Amino acid sequence: MKLAIFDLDGTLSPQRPYSTAPFQRTLLPAVSARLSALKQQGVLLAVATNQGGANRQRSERLSFGAVQAHLCWLRHELGLHAARFATIAARKKPNPNMLIELMNQFNVVPDETLFVGNAETDRQAAIAAHIPFVHAELFFHDGEVFNVYRQDRFST
Repeated sequence: MKLAIFDLDGTLSPQRPYSTAPFQRTLLPAVSARLSALKQQGVLLAVATNQGGANRQRSERLSFGAVQAHLCWLRHELGLHAARFATIAARKKPNPNMLIELMNQFNVVPDETLFVGNAETDRQAAIAAHIPFVHAELFFHDGEVFNVYRQDRFST
């Protein structure tokens, strides 16, 4: 695997109760260790997240700036190479646009990419982009599943 793309809420960080809730600068268990292992193998790491609550007209807590600040923190905390967020339906998952943009940015093909998420829309976006999908619970908490995707046909 050359590129691993992750959803944000409920995958890397706690699921927020609603889309306009403030971000928690907390990572879910095993996230840091798993991403560190991938990064050590030279895998590029990225985030693709729906952020329907973000709006240029809203208060600071709900603004584009708040989303960008949280993604900046996350990029620093996890060593991510890129992040995308979508606020409008035409770009939000299950639309595959963010996933395709990230593959294009790093010049990789679907067979060299993995998408990890926790929602049905994540799975649907992966299918639409022809990318293998793994549910976050399995990826972060099942060592056998993690090792398959870390070492098997996705080896660089």
